[in-house]
Amino acid sequence: MKELLTRNIGWKLISLVIAAVIWFAIMNIADPVISETFTGIPVSIINDDVITSRGYQYTVESGEKVDIICKGKRSVIYSLSSSDFTAYADFNTLNSMYMAGITVECTADAASEIILSQRTENMAIKLEDQDTAPFSVRVELLGNVREGYYCNGSSLSSSLIQITGAASQVAAVREVVAYVDIYDKSETFT
Repeated sequence: MKELLTRNIGWKLISLVIAAVIWFAIMNIADPVISETFTGIPVSIINDDVITSRGYQYTVESGEKVDIICKGKRSVIYSLSSSDFTAYADFNTLNSMYMAGITVECTADAASEIILSQRTENMAIKLEDQDTAPFSVRVELLGNVREGYYCNGSSLSSSLIQITGAASQVAAVREVVAYVDIYDKSETFT
């Protein structure tokens, strides 16, 4: 058996190299159809005024990002990236389970040459009552002014702000802080 494998080893290696070259040439000439997965495409929301105009706020529970499988010729698929796709959820199509269908579109020139399928097909949201609450603002200075200068304090045009949002999110706000970067400053600024 060993003699069978080692006899004419040079010819066997040459035929292996020739087979690899022929396979590579055919794959480049034929441009086969392949599938590629693109992940993490952000989903934008359109027509959310359908909810907010009724005094509700929403929180996205799932479907903020979508993964797609793209099928097409290898030369076309390899020229695409995640930035060539846009995804949106239209709240006009919101169903009784508070789910909106996600639509994915290819913005590349080769859009007509590919077939898209997506793993996440709906965006799920949670509706809550809208709440507004006043909060006082605390200023926190970051960094140090330029050497030879000093900071004489800070002032706010209004130390009280109104926050509007979903009731659970407004209730979760403990404090409002305005961070002001004073690093290497040498004059008064707004």
